[in-house]
Parts: sequence; C-alpha cells; structure tokens
Amino acid sequence: NQAGIPGLSLVLVDGDSVYLKNWGYADLKDRIPVTSKTLFELGSTSKAFTALAILKMQEEGLLRLDDHVSKYIPWFRSMYKGKEVQILLKNLLHHTSGIPMETISRIPQGDTDDMLERTVRENNNLELKEMPGEAFEYATINYDILGLIIEKVSKLSFEEYLHKNIFQKLGLESTSVGSPANINLAKGYKISFFSPRAYQAPRFRGNNPAGYVISNGEDMAKWLRYQLSLDANCYDTIIKRSHIPDFTITPNGQSLYASGWFVAPYGNPYVYHGGLNPNFSSFVGFLPDKKIGFAVLANSNSDYTAYIGSVVLSLLNSVAN
Repeated sequence: NQAGIPGLSLVLVDGDSVYLKNWGYADLKDRIPVTSKTLFELGSTSKAFTALAILKMQEEGLLRLDDHVSKYIPWFRSMYKGKEVQILLKNLLHHTSGIPMETISRIPQGDTDDMLERTVRENNNLELKEMPGEAFEYATINYDILGLIIEKVSKLSFEEYLHKNIFQKLGLESTSVGSPANINLAKGYKISFFSPRAYQAPRFRGNNPAGYVISNGEDMAKWLRYQLSLDANCYDTIIKRSHIPDFTITPNGQSLYASGWFVAPYGNPYVYHGGLNPNFSSFVGFLPDKKIGFAVLANSNSDYTAYIGSVVLSLLNSVAN
C-alpha cells in the first residue's frame, strides 16, 4: 500500500506449479477486489508480443530483419549528422536504431485507425543520436515503427494481426491490445500527492505495439509457461529466438537487449522487462534454465512494480543457484 498501488496480481511459475496471488482493488471506489481474471494494461512488457509477431513474419518469409525500414515504409527517412542513413528492422527490434529515447514525447494522442501511421510520421526525418547498429538506446518508438510494418505487410490492423496470429494461436483468450477483451479491466490510477487517484488516461493508439497489450494473471501464467518451454505451442522456436540478445553492441550494465526482452546472458541467464504507461505498470522475469518465472501486474503507474520485480528476480536467481 505504501507503494501507492491499489491492486496487484502476482504470478509465479515454477516447473509444473503455477501460483496466482492477488492483492487490493481493481476499483477502489466500488471496492472491487483484484482476481486472477482482472485485466491490466502491460506497458512495455507488451513489446515481447510485437517482437514475436515480427519473428513469425520473418520465419514465414514475409520480411527480413536485415531489410531497411524504407522497404516497407517508403516515405520513412532518418538522418545522422545531416546525411540520410538506413535503419534496419533488427535495429528497431534491439533498440539500436539511433532513435533518441525522448521521442516518446512526440507520440500523438488519439484512437483512430490511422494513429500508428501518424505516430511514425511524427518521428519521420529524425536526426538520430547514433549511427544505426552502433549503440543501444531504449526508445519506445522503435516498436511503434515495427507495428506499422506489421500492418503494411499483413494488410490487417496491428490489433487484428496480434489477435489472430498471437493471442488466439497461443490460447490467450483474455489478452488483447488497445481495448480490453472483456469487462474485467481494472481502473487505472496515477500516483499524486503520495496516494493513487483514478485517472482516465488519454488514448495513444499509435503506441499500442509498444505499451498497450492488456492481459491478466491467468493468461500471463500461460505466457510464462511458453517462454520457459514448459507447454508445447506453435511458436516454441521463435519464442526461444526472441531470448537471443544482440551481442554486437556494448552491454547495458549486465544486460543486452533481445527481441522485446532484456537478457542477462552470463552465469545463470535471466530474461526480464518492466512496463509503465500513464496508469498501469508491470514486470515479467524468468530464468529459462531453471524453468522458473513470474509476472507482476499493477493498476497504477508506480515505480514500485519494477522494484518488486527486480527483488523477486534476484531472490529467484539466488535460490536457483
């Protein structure tokens, strides 16, 4: 409670055992308790779903990670030191595009079908911070550009593509992107003056690929079991591939970036990602070799969620040794 989180879901997968624990309220005013069916927006832990869709398209021969972004979005341009340079799809995937982190502030509000294209156009003709492929810089926009590429290649909306090709195929019935799959969405809260207040966040549909997958404890347990190769699924090979980090650049602390995941590849490898949007937060982490993983879902934009996540991750890591 001191974290200012009204409601929280914790999922732990340990081999064949699954534990789901819930605290607090999905709605403070109406005193609706959080259950394992309560839906939460995931924030940036959404990126793993978008990355999986890209890897699936590569496996089907619909695109190549070594292709230029401009092959799929012909009007897209980026500059480095005043000269035009090409960003590759894999640069977007690994956050090595050179697109600066602060481009997140250029995401336009709106909920219309063209928001993804509008978001990418807002970031067209950018002056990059680095040459593409040279350095890691986390920028949420990278994944919105990937989302637009998914639309261009599939001729479906990003939301529809994920629904048909990722959520349905993996049996994640309560998981969706942008708008909830059922009525169980928790109210979102923003921390203000040390206490949470209900907050009607503006819609940023153009940022759906990077921050607006919606899921619950039950589906996140399934998702973790797929990540740990505990349950057979049609994407086992590409899920494993999504954990392979980009070794071509200097690590960010102990970690490198893979496809929608941070990976600490040395010693006991572990994989993780945090998520934060205007009124939700999450953290997902797992140790692939030890077949153990967890997810924390919360209905406020609290930094404590990532803190809880990193504490649980280091606990599991030390116990697993």
